[in-house]
Amino acid sequence: MQHKRARLLYGAALSTLAFLGATAQTQAQQMQPAPVELYVCNFVNGKGMSDLRAVNAQWNKWADEQGITNMFSSMYTPMFHSTDDSPDVYFLDGWPDGAALGAGYTRFYSPSGIRMGAAYDAVVKCSSHMYFSGVMVVPPAEGRDGGPIQFQDCKLGEQRTVNDAIDAIKAFSSGAGPKLGGFALLQPFVGQPRKIDYDFKVVAIFDSYQTMGNAFDVMLKGAGGRQAASTIGKVVSCDMPRIYNQIVIRRRKES
Repeated sequence: MQHKRARLLYGAALSTLAFLGATAQTQAQQMQPAPVELYVCNFVNGKGMSDLRAVNAQWNKWADEQGITNMFSSMYTPMFHSTDDSPDVYFLDGWPDGAALGAGYTRFYSPSGIRMGAAYDAVVKCSSHMYFSGVMVVPPAEGRDGGPIQFQDCKLGEQRTVNDAIDAIKAFSSGAGPKLGGFALLQPFVGQPRKIDYDFKVVAIFDSYQTMGNAFDVMLKGAGGRQAASTIGKVVSCDMPRIYNQIVIRRRKES
């Protein structure tokens, strides 16, 4: 790709709030859709995570020099997944709105931005670039600094709407027992395969590795499974969950 950092712009896990880097915001702000981009990437032969971290640091310095303050950037490495999920790393980042994204791309495709993108091209090659409309349904813990995050592809039931799914997620989150984290919803928008077999991605943003473990007990030993069946299960059907480790690259700087 010409500009790897235009790649670094998921952003799904999901927000108007700098996607998955949620901070304190009003409910109205959280429920407004925001642009989220996802890149699916593999390392260039001979390159690895240490090389990528070095480029991320270089990019952060460049972004500071460019005055880019209103984006959130993160990358994901597989934790619990099948052989169907073979990429080395995903990037899922976001902006508060389309105007901010457009301003960011203007910088990314400047001469200095293109040079910065070439530094990423030397480390990773990305086979897919998708654009989603993200909504933070339930915000994660304040100050969350990366950690486990779960994705599922979901289909709406007959005569069900996205608003029905949002209401079901809220009902599950409030009634499943101890709060385990946040939830976001990603609707496919641009760059998807011509045929997709889902309506949106549901993203569970665990507050910590401990809460990821606690989710096992809540879902399989506690009331969580029944709660999920009586809320989310009545609205959508989802595939098997995949869990990734989220690494924060850049945080949105509040003005």
